[in-house]
Amino acid sequence: MPVRIFIIILLLTKALFSQTAELKSLYNTLNVSKEDSLKVNILNDIGWELRFNNPDTAIFYSTQALLLSEKLNWKQGCANSFGQLGTYHRLKSENAKAFDFYFKGLELNKELKNKKGIATALGNIGFLYKEQSDFTKALDFLLKALKIDEEIGNKNGVARHDINIGTVYHHQNNYNKALEYYSKALKIDEELGNLNSVAMIYGNIGSLYGNKKNFQEALKYHEKALSIFEQLNNKNGIATELANIGNVFENQGDYKKALENYLKALSIFQSIDYKYAVAIYLANTGNLYNKMGQYKEAEKYLLAAIDLAKTINALDELRQSEEFLSMLYENIGKHKLALEHYRKAIILKDSIFSLENKN
Repeated sequence: MPVRIFIIILLLTKALFSQTAELKSLYNTLNVSKEDSLKVNILNDIGWELRFNNPDTAIFYSTQALLLSEKLNWKQGCANSFGQLGTYHRLKSENAKAFDFYFKGLELNKELKNKKGIATALGNIGFLYKEQSDFTKALDFLLKALKIDEEIGNKNGVARHDINIGTVYHHQNNYNKALEYYSKALKIDEELGNLNSVAMIYGNIGSLYGNKKNFQEALKYHEKALSIFEQLNNKNGIATELANIGNVFENQGDYKKALENYLKALSIFQSIDYKYAVAIYLANTGNLYNKMGQYKEAEKYLLAAIDLAKTINALDELRQSEEFLSMLYENIGKHKLALEHYRKAIILKDSIFSLENKN
């Protein structure tokens, strides 16, 4: 049974620590700015810089931007703030709030006839449906977003949607379509010099090669991605590539190196409160402990993964965790519990991969 691979599908565009020169510059500009609309943009820019390492603080800044926009009756400022607040809540796996903000932003952008804003909102909504394993709705929103950004010539948007569409096909094991969209995005991002996105695509291609059992190519791409993310000090990217490298080692049977990478990745994901990734790597680490015969540790991690996946409504991650737990109980002779959790996994699988989603 293969482990869940965490494929990066976020559009990452800037360095992330508060020590960056850009963030310091934003704080300085905010302090001296006298124009309210400029303050809205700066507040949102500060929030965006902090989104991965400190999403709660990001929420504070973009909430201030939203309140100021409402005071000014500046609808575009409100729309921009709604979109960013949706992303921060998504990163905290607060999906109901994320959907609410994304749809509010979509409606305002439609009212303002802002095609770029409409495409961004559609893409964000599609991404969130993907995280909930609703691949049909995910593709519907993402393809609509792609069409709009292609029409208006927004290359950054086109690259982002290509990546996200690629990951949907990747999760459906349609590797040829996934590689097609990854390659399109890579060409654009290399042209634009978007290092974060280039690293992200390298990581996704590495995962794709891992799925195809070409472990040498998989490690090559993951290590290229990790090197760029370390250069950019991107915690989310670093954790993801450590995890994916761990996955390659696990598939090669080197459990010691796999565990070392998983635990490092899990620690970083927990430090930035990225619950979706934490759920995946609690499960993967638990499954690895099961393979290593450390059954008590395995049960602890898998039960924690199930609790978290339920909390954030990550159905595919919940299904995988139930499968792993069933395998653990089978290994230690608890056959009744093994069957119980296997049945739960089957019910979840039927729900996720319904005939509609397959079509």
